[in-house]
This record gives sequence, C-alpha cells and structure tokens, in this order.
Amino acid sequence: MKKSSKIQLGVVSAFSAMLMAGCSSTPTYTRHCVDAQGRAIPDQQCSRGGAGRFIYMGSGGRFVNGVASGYSNSMPADGAIKSSSGTTIRSAPTSRSGFGGRSSSFGG
Repeated sequence: MKKSSKIQLGVVSAFSAMLMAGCSSTPTYTRHCVDAQGRAIPDQQCSRGGAGRFIYMGSGGRFVNGVASGYSNSMPADGAIKSSSGTTIRSAPTSRSGFGGRSSSFGG
C-alpha cells in the first residue's frame, strides 16, 4: 500500500509551524506586588513607598498557599510584562531579522 504524499506533507507542515512558533515566541511575565512574606498585596503598596516590593513571574511562577513561588526580584530584560490585573507595562521587543534576531552588513 502506497502512503499518501498529502498526509506526509501535512505532518511536515504541522511540525514546521510548531517549530517556528517555538523559535519566535517571546516570554510574558506578570508583575505582582508582594509583602515581606511573599503574599500578594495591592500594587499601590509597592509604587507609593509602601512596605511591598514588585516581583516578576514567568510561566513557572505561581502562588502556593498564597505565597509567591518561582519568581524574579528584578525586571527581566526580554519579553512582555503585564500587571497582575492584565495591563501591559512593557510590550515584547520585536525582532526585525531572521532566526538569530541580529543582522549585519559588510562593504561600502
């Protein structure tokens, strides 16, 4: 029995799309205001000289029993940042070249 080239092409196309999506995706981080114990508190307590501090959570971050886990204390250099309410704080940087994200030219 001969395999259909349409099925093989469909599998290759789906795999290629999945691979390209993985290459071009940029992370999104969520900024949370937490107290000294790592519990979420209102953002105003971080931005107006209160007792809180901002933390940044990527896909691995979460709150376990109300306490932050899997976060960074410093703002990540890459990706988009959203507030805990979903407001965009910083959009993801855009890449203007191919796979490497950098370009150069030689000559004159």
